[in-house]
Order: sequence, then C-alpha cells, then structure tokens
Amino acid sequence: MKYRILASISGILIVLIFFSQAYLVYDYFNLSKELLRKEINLITNEAYRMELNNRLNSIRTNKIEANIEQKISQENKIPNSTYDIDKMKIDKKDIILLLNSAISVYANEKIPFNLQVADSIVGNLLKEHNINSEYCTELLNLNTGETQKSRSYNLKDSTSFVYSNPLFLDFEKEKSLQIVLLNPQQNIFKRMSFMLIASLLFSLFCIYCIWSLQQTLSKKRKLIEVKNNFFNTVSHELKRPVSQIFMSVNALWNPKIVFDESKRQRYLSISKNASKNISEKIDIILAIAKEEEGVFKLNKTEFDLSKTIFNLKDECTSTATKPVEIEIENKLNDNRLIADEGHITQCIANLIENAIKYSEESVAIKITLNQTGSQLSIAVKDNGLGIDKNKIPHIFEKFNRASIGKVNGFGIGLFYVKTIIEKHHGKISITSKLGEGSEFVLILPKGIGIS
Repeated sequence: MKYRILASISGILIVLIFFSQAYLVYDYFNLSKELLRKEINLITNEAYRMELNNRLNSIRTNKIEANIEQKISQENKIPNSTYDIDKMKIDKKDIILLLNSAISVYANEKIPFNLQVADSIVGNLLKEHNINSEYCTELLNLNTGETQKSRSYNLKDSTSFVYSNPLFLDFEKEKSLQIVLLNPQQNIFKRMSFMLIASLLFSLFCIYCIWSLQQTLSKKRKLIEVKNNFFNTVSHELKRPVSQIFMSVNALWNPKIVFDESKRQRYLSISKNASKNISEKIDIILAIAKEEEGVFKLNKTEFDLSKTIFNLKDECTSTATKPVEIEIENKLNDNRLIADEGHITQCIANLIENAIKYSEESVAIKITLNQTGSQLSIAVKDNGLGIDKNKIPHIFEKFNRASIGKVNGFGIGLFYVKTIIEKHHGKISITSKLGEGSEFVLILPKGIGIS
C-alpha cells in the first residue's frame, strides 16, 4: 500500500512538472514577444528619426527653408489654427514631443514623408538587431482609413504578427507609422533557446528521477518479497533437521533405545546427518554474506578430489528418499586438487542434491572428472525435470528458483556454487532441456586446479 501511494505521488509530481514547464514556456514566449514588440517600437522611432534627418538635410542643402519661410510670411498661407496647441492631440506638457512634432510637421510640408526610404532604413536596423523576420512598413491615415504599405503581404500566409505601436507624424494624430513583423516565431524561439533547452533538460532529469525512484521502489518491493520468502524457506528448511535432532535426542533418553545398539546408532546417525545439514546451510549463508561484505577468504589445501566425490556418492545414496544411481567416470591423470575442500565439496553436493530434488522417482546421475591441458572439469549430469530455456540465464541469480515443481529450497544454492567457483577463478556452465535433464560443468583453470 505504501509503494502504491508513493507511485501515485510520483505520477502526480511528474504531471505537475510538465504543467509547470508548459506554463513557464508559454509565459516566457509572451514575454519574449513583448520584448520584441518594444524593440521594434524603438526601431520605428529610430527609422523615422533617420528618415526625417535625411529630409531636413535636403532642405538645408537646397536652401529651401529660407525661401519657404519668406513665402509663408508674405503670403500667410498657413493659418494659425494649424498650430493651435489647444487642438493638438499630443501631450502639451512634453516640450520635447511638441518640438519633435513641430519639426516633423515642418519637414512634411517641405518634403513629403518617403515610405520606401523609411522601409529601407527599417530593414537595416532590423539586421543590426538580429531580427530576421519578414516585415512591412505601413503608413496609416486614420481619417480616410487608407494604409500605404512598403510591400504587399497576405495575412492568410502568416501564422502570427508583431505590430509596433503607431508613431504619429502630425499634431492631430491623423497619420502614423507602423512596422509589422511577419511570422516572428523564429526570432522569438531563438531568444528562448536557452530557456527551452534548460526546461527540456530539467524535465528529462525529473522524468529520470521519477523513473529511477519507481525502479528503486520496484526493486525494494521485490527484495522485500524475496527476503520474506527466503526467511520463510530457511525457517522451514532448518525446522526439519532441528525437529529430527529433537526427536532423536528425546528417543535417546529412552533406556530401551540406549541399550539397543541398532536403534541407538540409527538415531545418532539421524542426529549427525541433521546437524551436518544445518551446518552446511549455515555455511552457505555465511559464505554469501561474507562475499557481499568483501571479507570472504578461501582456505586452500591439497586433497583428493576423486575420493571426495566417491564419499559424496555414498552419503547421497544412503540418505536419499528415492532410488538414486550415481555413476562416476574419472579421466583425471592426477586426482589431487588445491582448493578450498569444504566449499568445493559443498558445491558438488549442491549439484547432486539438486539433481535428486528436481527429478522424478528414479534418479540417474553421472559425474565426469576430466582434464584438458591444465584445466580440470567436473560435470554433473542428471535425468531430472530440466530447466526452461527462458529461465536458464537467471538460474545463477540470488534467491532465484528456476526449477519446476513445488520443491522447497533457499534459491541461493546455484548462486553459492557460482560464487565459490568464480572465487577460485573458475567458471560454471549449464546445458539443459525441459523434461530431459540438465548438465552442470565446473571448470578450474590452470595454476589453481591441479597441483
């Protein structure tokens, strides 16, 4: 239930992250668009100022100003009402604006505003500001509603526009200059590139974190299940030999059994085998725990491998609860082996016990000892239930039980065998066919296997 709640919270968080990122991108897009609009407002003012300067320079160069002023004073063609401040629609308190408007009106009377010149200036200014969108410069007449454009364009061919604020060219605000950017998304997204990349990376990082959390929770949940199953199995497996010891000890308290040599030997043998069984299982668990902690060490000695395997044969056939036939084929030139005798013996015993455990009523096992160059191999082949080919890659994993049938076990036997063999710098391999049996091969390499 706890993991389900955490998974739900993770899902909600990732949805919130996506919505937050989408909102931030949308907000930043609008902000970038507004900044672009302010930039073209400045370009509009700068373009008109430069175009106006060109006209004023022409007026001075051609000496038109003196003649026109004289003509105006003589003919008095311009009525005073034209410059009546009360009729002006601009801010009367802004002296600079009044002065600029007066200059603009004055220049317009001498030389008309040239839209194409202004358009050319606008193009140069846009390039200077790294604005590469298509544009159009427009002169609007509010009285007639007419719009003079520097170039024609179709609104339907564009997905969006950015308009500058109208720049009025007279006191009455009848004529205005405006710049229109066509399809400015490229410029906007270019300005947003860092934010978009950062947002994308952050979103991917959050998704990875959520995914990693989910994977961790899933593994933890699986480990808890495996741990519980492991403890349940261990308690069940250890309970059986402990019960046998308890039963044997109680039986030996009986004077009739104590003085009956055959029964006494029988119960002592049961206790001995049960104690050995417990000891072996505990040794396997401790070996794996030490290996994971990095403190596991081998105790290598020289021993007779053939003799060890024959002893295992006698022990397994005598204690088995079903008919077991074990054939040993020894092709070794030298039976001596330098290794950890206890752990190597336990590895072979595990393979034999598995062959007996995962088999039908009649068990046939063949153990082959061979020597190839300086390598020693131990092959354990059985006629058991076999292993599905899809499960074979996972049989050496800890707590994994890839067998078929309902058979009790720790799920660490083959993991232990692989760990011990690799600790000896050897390797283990398997060939198996479902319903026909399996063959495990242990190989100890040169310099370690044979003395």
